[in-house]
Amino acid sequence: MVLPLKTGLGPRGVFLTTLAGLAVCLVPSCLVDKSAPCGEGFELYGEPERCVCPEGSLSTPQGCIICGEHEVPTPSGCECELGFARPAPGQPCEADSGSGGSGGMATGGGGAAGDNGGGELGAECDPDTEPSGCEAPYDHCEPADGGAYCTSTGCTDTADCDGDYACNADGVCQRPPSGLSKPCTSDAECEGLEASVCEPFTMTCHVPGCSVDADDCFPGWECCDFTSLGGEPLCIPEGACTL
Repeated sequence: MVLPLKTGLGPRGVFLTTLAGLAVCLVPSCLVDKSAPCGEGFELYGEPERCVCPEGSLSTPQGCIICGEHEVPTPSGCECELGFARPAPGQPCEADSGSGGSGGMATGGGGAAGDNGGGELGAECDPDTEPSGCEAPYDHCEPADGGAYCTSTGCTDTADCDGDYACNADGVCQRPPSGLSKPCTSDAECEGLEASVCEPFTMTCHVPGCSVDADDCFPGWECCDFTSLGGEPLCIPEGACTL
């Protein structure tokens, strides 16, 4: 969750001008603690300054949620960091043997396995060869612009997927775009990532160049066309586009 400290949001910031949790001051003047201008639970970040959730916490409409030990915030919630997994859904993250586990964190754009071979979520593979290089439980080789990767199929909900992967319309656990929701202060900090645009209001990296008709954003995100406001089509969280 991000609260504005300054005006001049720019066209890409319009969709978040009203945020859940903002308190409206209904008295002639409001008292502000200058030592904590963001209030409890938030901290200053970036230039221009914004009120954001502290590092290691997850922004939600209900406020900031602190992720647990060995967890990291992702677009789909608090997930286990690389090398850790949940023995079962809802349980704390524990050191993982490398099989991915339930809720194991995978790195978008390169995969958790890198060059470690099959049997790993996100391992590199070749969809045009047989075998492709993928092994159970991640025995499907999914083509992608950033390079094909091993994942699982047959999901009906994102909860069926491991790590920060999400279930798409084809029943494939899809890898998130590299850099998605990475904190930033300018486009330069998102350069080289699939999420290559620094959205000026949330100060996080977003994916540009999407299609509203095809709605080709990562599951849980939607394409919002800001061209009428002088911007560009941008993938934003589902339900946030009001244009």
